[in-house]
Amino acid sequence: MSARISEAEHKIKGTRPTRAEDNGADIPAGRPKFPRTLTPDAKAVFKLLVRQLEARRACTAGDMQILHVFAEVHVRWVSARNKIAELGEVVVDTRLDSNGGAHEVVRKNPWLAVAETRQSKMHAILRDLGLTPTPAAK
Repeated sequence: MSARISEAEHKIKGTRPTRAEDNGADIPAGRPKFPRTLTPDAKAVFKLLVRQLEARRACTAGDMQILHVFAEVHVRWVSARNKIAELGEVVVDTRLDSNGGAHEVVRKNPWLAVAETRQSKMHAILRDLGLTPTPAAK
């Protein structure tokens, strides 16, 4: 392992320190434990996010809960997306009028609302974890 570069050398070379402790981070790096309740699909999503956070040197043991939530929400979003693909964005329902007559009514697929809600939750979690192009507002 090579010796660390001093602050003065960094200034001369125009570089920045890459170690977490050099950047002023006060949270120790670590790997979150896998929650026991994760389904196999959710576990794959959890592992993917852990790898991405580790590549950015931003993974901590305290990320377990938020990653667990994201993995579960992602699985539900995929399920809703599959239902939309199966049924379409617009569905036809049969409704009865006040006289008992059946009428076909075209309406928005209720799974669209589920998918949209899950998408916004996933985006918020990714933003909080720093995994979006736009930094989180402070």
